[in-house]
Amino acid sequence: MERKKRILKKLLSYILVLTLIIPYIGIVAETKYVEAKEIYFSPDLKWMYTETDDGTIEISGTGFFYFTDAGIPSSIAGIPVTSIGYEAFYSNSNLISAVLPDSVTNISEWAFAYCRRLKEITIPDSVISIGENTFKGCPDTLVIYTPSGSYAENYAKMNGIKVQTGADDFLETFTPSPSPVKDEDFEEEVITPTPTPSPTPTPSPSPTPSPAITPSPTPTASPSPTPSPVPTLQIDTNISELSVDAQGRFISGNKIDLSVTGSYSFKADTNSSSWLKICKKNASESASSEIYFSDYSGETKECFYVFASENTSTISRKGKITVTAENGDKKITETIDVIQDAAKAVLNVPVSKITVNAKGITSIASVDVKTQKTGGFSVDNGGYSWIKVGSSTSESNARPNISFEADGTFYIFVSKNPSDAARTGKIIIKHESGETEQSIEVSQEGAKAVLTVDTTSKMAENDGT
Repeated sequence: MERKKRILKKLLSYILVLTLIIPYIGIVAETKYVEAKEIYFSPDLKWMYTETDDGTIEISGTGFFYFTDAGIPSSIAGIPVTSIGYEAFYSNSNLISAVLPDSVTNISEWAFAYCRRLKEITIPDSVISIGENTFKGCPDTLVIYTPSGSYAENYAKMNGIKVQTGADDFLETFTPSPSPVKDEDFEEEVITPTPTPSPTPTPSPSPTPSPAITPSPTPTASPSPTPSPVPTLQIDTNISELSVDAQGRFISGNKIDLSVTGSYSFKADTNSSSWLKICKKNASESASSEIYFSDYSGETKECFYVFASENTSTISRKGKITVTAENGDKKITETIDVIQDAAKAVLNVPVSKITVNAKGITSIASVDVKTQKTGGFSVDNGGYSWIKVGSSTSESNARPNISFEADGTFYIFVSKNPSDAARTGKIIIKHESGETEQSIEVSQEGAKAVLTVDTTSKMAENDGT
């Protein structure tokens, strides 16, 4: 009677717990349905799952139980389990090992990420898709058990995860060890001891000589399967240097062919060289400073194109493109140098001669100089002190020489000529590169002689002589 009371009390407790849980399940299901798909619980409340578009099941997490060893079921309520969902076991601090059934074909992104106690997981060769960052943040000691040649084996090698292959018994159905049941949970278990049989007396042996004992052969241990070698991380390019003219035209083409092994993803970037852009296709309007490639085969052949803007400077420039490949904590880079020619200096001075009168009034007051964005220029009076130049109409700011960083206008100031003789000077305009210069001849007339006549007449005294 007392035992029945305990059982009834326990059943009532379970009913009360379910009464509290059911509204919560409804809220969770309703919330998930709004954001994504409706969440269901397995009949034993161990698993949360959703239905896929093809009517199979995707595990989306554990239910109301905590596992250290998770044996994923091959089906729930007769419906096959084919996928492990996005973040299904994300940051599960209890999980130590997991076994996936051969009904599973897909493991989504971040499914086991940051399971920091996860030591081993068995993945069947039925799995043909594993998302990125599936095991990110897991311990370095994690081992993936999978048949040789499987997708999971290749994925593990590409991501620097330890892998063990070659044994058929890796994929045996996982059966968790039963937990001990305490007598306060259910009825008390009565253990009947098994009687020990009485020993049968052994008759005395006849004096027959004992036969020769043939030793049993020592069993030969089966050799452990040798894991396939991990491909060496390597980048090969068809060229190490590109040459470009000042207008941005490539001398020998702008295509880069590359081959990458041992990495499932890699990138190319221009290393902050703003005048360089790259693209997977030969289209400058779609080019950017970096591009990414991904391939789970572990050996990839790709290509990309390089574009350069016009160099308006008279100084050549050098940039670089870096290809980076990674595998776990390993990283390698390959660099392609890009050298662009300097622009030819341009100096356009529309004036070659200026005339000035004796008072210093010039025939041309200012001169516009163009360099077509190839740099700046300087203006110098050529050592003629009576000529000065300035960057404004103010003569007080004029001086023997001035400079400009790009196109500009300079003004000419000439002092009065105190001499009767004419004089000639020169203004020199020089490009900052030093490659080219032009001069303007300055001719000033001399001061004209002025004859002053006194028109005042004096009347002679008439003294009668």
